[in-house]
Order: sequence, then C-alpha cells, then structure tokens
Amino acid sequence: MNVSCLTPSKLATLMAQGADIIAIQETWKSSEQVASMHTGDYVLYAQSRIGKGGGVAVLVRKTLRSKRIPLTIPQHDTSLEVVVVQVALDQNRDLIVASAYMRPPPQVTQSFRRLVNCLPASTPLLLCGDFNMHHPTVGAILGDFSKRGCCRIFRTVHGCGTHLG
Repeated sequence: MNVSCLTPSKLATLMAQGADIIAIQETWKSSEQVASMHTGDYVLYAQSRIGKGGGVAVLVRKTLRSKRIPLTIPQHDTSLEVVVVQVALDQNRDLIVASAYMRPPPQVTQSFRRLVNCLPASTPLLLCGDFNMHHPTVGAILGDFSKRGCCRIFRTVHGCGTHLG
C-alpha cells in the first residue's frame, strides 16, 4: 500500500487489519524514524531513501519465520527502491515478498533485472509496489504507456523463471 508518509496512526490501522504480511511504499521516513516505530506483533523490514521522500517496507507477523534478502541498488540508480523478504509459510513452503517503488516514468532498469535475477526461481514471488503506471505526466499516451510498462515488468520477471504469487 502506498501510504504517502507512514505515521504511527497509519501503521496502527494497517496492523489492525490482521494481515500476516504488509507491504508499504512511500514511507517518507529515515532509517532512524522507521526503526523507532512501534510494530507490535510484526517484524519490520525497511529501506529508506537517501534524501527526501520515498522508502519501502514489509511487515511480517512475528509468528512467521522471515529474513531479509539483501539486494544492493547502485546509488546512481534512483529509479527503484525495494526491500525483499523471505517468509516461511510452513516447513516446506517459502514465499518471497518484495515491496517496490518505481519513480515515474517507470523504467525496467538493471536494478530491477538484478532484483528478479537474484531471487530463487523455485520460490513464489509476491511483488507488491507502486510502479507509477498511471502517472499524469505521461499525458495523452497514458494508456499505451501503461500497457507497455506493465508488459516490460512482467516479461522481465517471467523471463527470469520467477513465479509471481
């Protein structure tokens, strides 16, 4: 969910829904601010943007085993923000959850390719995010642009053998 500034009130509302896994985009918080938030029954995995705005997070209920999958995005690539978490659903089934934010206009960059290439193809992927497919700056070509952008993202994911959950 794109929260456009994660506040304690918004976080409490999200956690009150009772979901086991919550993906958040545009936290607009520094690493220190995110770390100080009360997450109750959840483990919080976050990636803050250097500078103003941005930021993504995944919350996983503490009753589920989870771990962050490290992914390094080069500092010069500001098109993608992502945090990736592996969640054990039961003894023999894992799920990869990625919370991503792509700045407008969306571009399938090397960082996005690196994201899908570094994930185990045998593990289902739940790719959540704000991919800015309907941004007003696109103007008259919005419809065609949105379709092309979506197709590029899904072709990249599918081409790596990753299964979307």
